Amino acid sequence: MKRRRIPLLVAAMAGMLSLTAFTPTPHGNPPATSSTTSSQNPRRDPSDPGATKGYLKRLQRGMGSRQKQCMTSRRDGHATRWCLEPANPAEVPKVSESKIRRAAADPRPPAALCSKAQKKTNYDRFHACYEDVGRIMNEDTGQVAAIVQYDVWATLSAKNPTWLMQAGVTVTSMSPELIKAVPSFAVSLNCDPGTCQRPAPVEKKIVPNTYTYYELATSIPSSAPGDSIQYTNPQMVMTLNTVNAFPGRGASNWLNLPFNVRCDSESYIGGSGCVYYMGNASAATFYIDYKNADPNYGDYREVVKNDLYGMVIRDNLKHYGHIQYHNPLHRTDPVTRRQHHDSICTSVILAKAPAGMECDEWPYASSEEGGSTNPRYSCAFLPADQNGNHGRALNAELYKKNRILPSLNEGGKHILGDPYWVWVLNAPPDNQIPAVKQCSTY
Repeated sequence: MKRRRIPLLVAAMAGMLSLTAFTPTPHGNPPATSSTTSSQNPRRDPSDPGATKGYLKRLQRGMGSRQKQCMTSRRDGHATRWCLEPANPAEVPKVSESKIRRAAADPRPPAALCSKAQKKTNYDRFHACYEDVGRIMNEDTGQVAAIVQYDVWATLSAKNPTWLMQAGVTVTSMSPELIKAVPSFAVSLNCDPGTCQRPAPVEKKIVPNTYTYYELATSIPSSAPGDSIQYTNPQMVMTLNTVNAFPGRGASNWLNLPFNVRCDSESYIGGSGCVYYMGNASAATFYIDYKNADPNYGDYREVVKNDLYGMVIRDNLKHYGHIQYHNPLHRTDPVTRRQHHDSICTSVILAKAPAGMECDEWPYASSEEGGSTNPRYSCAFLPADQNGNHGRALNAELYKKNRILPSLNEGGKHILGDPYWVWVLNAPPDNQIPAVKQCSTY
């Protein structure tokens, strides 16, 4: 589905941008994130990332069967009916990796992402993976003819609307009868009509204990020049074929649930690129350092201190932006951003600012959660140069690099901006976070 929209003019002053923070767990790496979304709008899909959780299910409706599909083959005058169906991973015998034959050049799926949960699409901002298990049944004998393990994955780019859909299929066992039928899997690509390019299917013979790799290149169809936002939901389809199949060919089933992709060419972000946009699961993370100056944008450690104090100490209820509390920040529109700033950094407050200092607030004015409607905000006077450095980093490293779209108010509907998290590197323990003097105390 394709949505056109009026260009959004983002004229936010870098010095007015601020940033929220997150305290890392001890000795831990940043954790993976975890999803939102709903109806129609003339310019932008309200599922982006949206108000209800029904959108993903709605995309999946009518997208094909994941139930048993059968085909018949004839050999030596005998017809055999082969059925392709889902299997319970818990009931499938494990096969040692050392017994699987692989071509050295064949890519493998991103293990950390794929291994999170079988039968569930695992997202981050630019990666998605789905893994599952199926089986081929000999319906004449009621016996399992083959066990099939597979992964489907794809990596998007913030600078390119073209990508590969990739699949790795491993048949870990195969009956002599099926071997004699000379089976193959043809893999094709499907999506909602007109939303993605569909390449020709790729067919390869399958043999036991062998990894077979498939890739199909796709993209969002090219659009007219100018700002646009487009959506697609590509799925790989696997079709079982055998020599001398009849009447017709193949038994097909879906290899993955829809990978929900959004591509845009918004001028305020620049160029065109794609992301997985399905709520918190694909929320971007912005990294800031409590102890060290940013090598690219300069020092803004005083801003980081206010962010950390605001998130952990001032906001002791919602902890917006803190990944462990499941309440992300969302990018807001420029008009609301200015209103948020002015509601905290009022003329009375600004008159108190010491020379060379600016009013900095948390949560960001550029987030939907900012402004005085959040009673647990933090307001501090901080060096103007650091506030500006921080704003430039936020805009370039979070908003542009991750194609973070702001909220919209169109047709009487409010559409949430993209969600995101913030991670503070080298942060002190929660009980040692120093207080930040509030603007109201000057």
